[in-house]
Amino acid sequence: MNLKDKNLLTRLAILIFLGLVIYSNTLRSEFQLDDIEFIVNNEHIRSFDEIAAYSRTIAPTRFISFLSFALNYHFGKLNVLGYHVFNLGIHLISALLVWWLVVLVYSTPWLKTMKANDDGQYIGFFAALLFVSHPVQTQAVTYITQRFASMAAMFYLASVCFYLKSRLSVSRNKFDVRYAVAALVAAIFGLFTKEIVITLPLAILLIERLLLASKREQGNSPGISIFKLLLFCFIFIGFISPFLFSFNISNIFLGQKMSGSHDGDIITLGKYLITQLKVWAIYLRLVFFPINQNIDYDLALSSNVFEPAVMFSYFMLMTVMFFAYRIRRVYPVFAFAVFWIIITLSCELIPRSHVIFEHKLYLPSVGIFIAIAFWLSRSIKDREKLMAVTTVIVAVLSVTTYARNNVWRTEISLWEDACSKSPNKYRPNLNLGKAYLANNELNKALMYIEKAIEIVPSSYAYTNRGIIFSKRQKFDEALKDFQMALDIDGSFPQAYITYFHRGNIFMATGKYDEAFDDYKNVIKLKPKYLRAYNNRGTLYLQLNEYDLALKDFNKVIDINPDLGFGYLNRALVYRAKGQYKEAIDDLNEAVRIDPKNEKAFYWRGVILGKLGEFKLAVREFDHALRLEPGFEKARMMREIAVKSYEANNNYKK
Repeated sequence: MNLKDKNLLTRLAILIFLGLVIYSNTLRSEFQLDDIEFIVNNEHIRSFDEIAAYSRTIAPTRFISFLSFALNYHFGKLNVLGYHVFNLGIHLISALLVWWLVVLVYSTPWLKTMKANDDGQYIGFFAALLFVSHPVQTQAVTYITQRFASMAAMFYLASVCFYLKSRLSVSRNKFDVRYAVAALVAAIFGLFTKEIVITLPLAILLIERLLLASKREQGNSPGISIFKLLLFCFIFIGFISPFLFSFNISNIFLGQKMSGSHDGDIITLGKYLITQLKVWAIYLRLVFFPINQNIDYDLALSSNVFEPAVMFSYFMLMTVMFFAYRIRRVYPVFAFAVFWIIITLSCELIPRSHVIFEHKLYLPSVGIFIAIAFWLSRSIKDREKLMAVTTVIVAVLSVTTYARNNVWRTEISLWEDACSKSPNKYRPNLNLGKAYLANNELNKALMYIEKAIEIVPSSYAYTNRGIIFSKRQKFDEALKDFQMALDIDGSFPQAYITYFHRGNIFMATGKYDEAFDDYKNVIKLKPKYLRAYNNRGTLYLQLNEYDLALKDFNKVIDINPDLGFGYLNRALVYRAKGQYKEAIDDLNEAVRIDPKNEKAFYWRGVILGKLGEFKLAVREFDHALRLEPGFEKARMMREIAVKSYEANNNYKK
């Protein structure tokens, strides 16, 4: 192995090791925000057979992303570690592709005439270091669901790199069809990961026009006709995708929608485009001064192009674009980086309900980091000084990223941070209240949810306050809140939660008909919500409707056979029906799934006692008491089993 290869491997090891260290504190971070809907509560990812149909219903352009969630679930269920490792792997691969992209750019005929190949290796490595270590990437990497953005960016980069590699092989009269095919495959995969890949044809045209047009191939050069076809395919993908995925173009551009970035704002096309100028300036500020990052910015829409912030952003954008165009032949790498930023950000001109999210910067940041690496290498000629500056910059960014990742450790830490930066916004207050509620910190939960109600009196907020009242046994107040939630919007996406908790109150207060009605509504709205089947089955069991109870618990097990409580409750039905063998089999399965389920050991002991196996029953009760020393029923039943054994077998303690 020569020195050049050793240096390459050393740099590769540094890049990967740095990424692993920076994100090491995220591997056990909790599921956050959309993770709950798309992963934790998404029964469709539990079967590969359902992914295609689910994707067509939710978002056809996210099929590959949902498939990746299904792969994670298949191998690790809901163990968050596997999901974070997958995301980190995407990030590291993307960083390597950034490096390779720069090297390929420096291999183009125009750059080769400048004899800058060594610069290409260094600039590519530095750009990759910036990409992997910058804190602005944390939302796309640590927030599991934003695999949408990071994986689409990975396929985008891969497609560009493979295209450029195959294109360069033509200029050397060694056309390699494998790279051309790989470029198309990566483009198609990206298109089914997230819509941002729609700008890929523009990136390919940029490469053709800026980096390759100066080296005109002869008409009989190998592969030229194939490249014309390939270029057509990329353009076709860009223009056909809106029709392929049935986008409602007029509604997307001309329809009005509520802003998710500032409570009460109504998004129109004009306001959205004007506001994006401010957003782009914020993105640029985050790159150079990555402070005050926020999962949920409170950014009001702009309606006047003459606002100082909008005017400043506009003139800054025009100046940079004009400068890049003027120096495109002298500094093509910088021009390529600038136009990459513009192209990849252009998809954000399509109006969305959220005008700003940090993960939207993941792909455009590639151009920013290439530009920074390029100008630093031009400004500092001494290589040792350049390496020292690079090391300091990357070290500072790495520490900042590690610190930002700590904010993502739990839902509480994430939304506390968001509330401190967007204190008067509805969603941070609601989500922090929900996080405290999940942690059973009811006083704090109530404080933030009531603030959310003051800002926006929504069905979501009333439902969560109703849950708090229910936990405090304040059933009248809870029922009022649940009814208010349904009065505001009886069909809001989480109405099934409202019906479920109201049904639980009716069940607890003996209003069984009302409870059955609410559980029926839950199942109608959410046919695979197993908690509704479980609670309704429990109610049937209480009413001695054993066959109906058995049917509901069978449904629980069908929906998710990896949860022990379905088997435990079905065992109770079998016990009530006198089917003790079936009951023991289900309790064995419950214990296998959850060896710390003290109730499964308790009921196994009860049934063994019923069968006259008192010694075995004592052992089961002992096991239940080891798991839960305060389990008084288990202690009482143990005493009965011991006395029964003594009476029948002269047993001595």
